Amino acid sequence: GDYESTIGAGGSTSLTASKRYIIAPGTTMTDDVTLSNNDTHLTIGAGTDFDGNVLTISGAGCSVVCENGVTLDGVVMSGASCSFDGGGWDTLTNGAAARHGINVTGASCIVKNVSVQTTAGAGNALKSFFSSAAANYLLIENVRVVDSDKAGLDCRGDSVQIRNCVVLDADEEATYFSGDKCSVMGTWTGSTGNGIVLDGNDSVCVGNTVTSAGSGSSITINNDNHCVIGNRLVGSPNENSTNSTVTSNEIAAFA
Repeated sequence: GDYESTIGAGGSTSLTASKRYIIAPGTTMTDDVTLSNNDTHLTIGAGTDFDGNVLTISGAGCSVVCENGVTLDGVVMSGASCSFDGGGWDTLTNGAAARHGINVTGASCIVKNVSVQTTAGAGNALKSFFSSAAANYLLIENVRVVDSDKAGLDCRGDSVQIRNCVVLDADEEATYFSGDKCSVMGTWTGSTGNGIVLDGNDSVCVGNTVTSAGSGSSITINNDNHCVIGNRLVGSPNENSTNSTVTSNEIAAFA
């Protein structure tokens, strides 16, 4: 259907609830955009450049859909039951040295089809993708981590699902879970300081590829009752848990 309003380069922090907006392709933003009212929907056209400005999704039930090829400088998702779809890996949200690439604090959100990055340098606290302990029931799908100053995908909530993601480079963990009942499946990990870390309980790690783990381990398994099956790993899992199933993992150096 038709969009009810176009957001210009000056941005907006007062979008009306339950309405649909568009940012025209090729727009260079000069201010932030905030979806603060519930059920607001925004489409961002290809070639749009946020030019240092931040996209914030704070209303409940809001959604953002990008055409492939949008340049963002940080996405904050604090509303519950929100979704962000980057449209493809040519859409990049780069927190640079200022913020996390994507920062999720709302529960029951979906993030997919986007590249993420931070560039402040090793030892910095910024992550390409960060979700807080409040961000339970989060789905992360088809996300590419280009580079991260700490963990690539750092997830602190319960019942977080990571599906079919790629972590090209991260200074610390490729994927980190501190919550319970999480899962990571079909994810590929390249040059990282550590591979996959399960720090909660009752998580599932199936069908992943870890090609490098720096000075760390391919998979670190802490606490209890995990299921780690059918992964292709550069080195043996670091098994510190009790009552976990760790089996049928292929362990060998990569050519």
